[in-house]
Amino acid sequence: MMASGDRRRSTLDWLIANPVMTIRPWRDEVIEQQGFDARHAYVETYWLPVLGPSAVLALRRFADWLDNRPAGAQVDLIDLGAFLGLGAGTGRHTQINRTIGRLIDFGMARICGDHLEVRTVVPPVPLRVRKRLPPVLADTLADRDRRCLDRT
Repeated sequence: MMASGDRRRSTLDWLIANPVMTIRPWRDEVIEQQGFDARHAYVETYWLPVLGPSAVLALRRFADWLDNRPAGAQVDLIDLGAFLGLGAGTGRHTQINRTIGRLIDFGMARICGDHLEVRTVVPPVPLRVRKRLPPVLADTLADRDRRCLDRT
């Protein structure tokens, strides 16, 4: 098993080596049945405090592009960084590289050989991640879950 620091270094190495990359949808039948479109208000409300605004915005942008090109889309990280207001730098620790790294760290994207697979449907926030939410959001999410269970 790779340590967190090693995993992050490996991700940054891959991003530096692939400044223009192909993104493809990450398909997962279970998550696609139970999850939320990356552009859904659920993602903004409950995932944004965990992932951060730039990662949520990148995820939404990827979902838009993959709607139009379901087989995959070319992404230039310099352009993406500029589009998202993160700057157009090319260094190892640029905002866009950290943003993509965060998506990978939280299971919203993964490196698969020569391309990046990205979730266009986001899973419900898992219990271990809910601990990172502000208490009011954690309570709201718990209430939402209870209402959903009452309907079944």
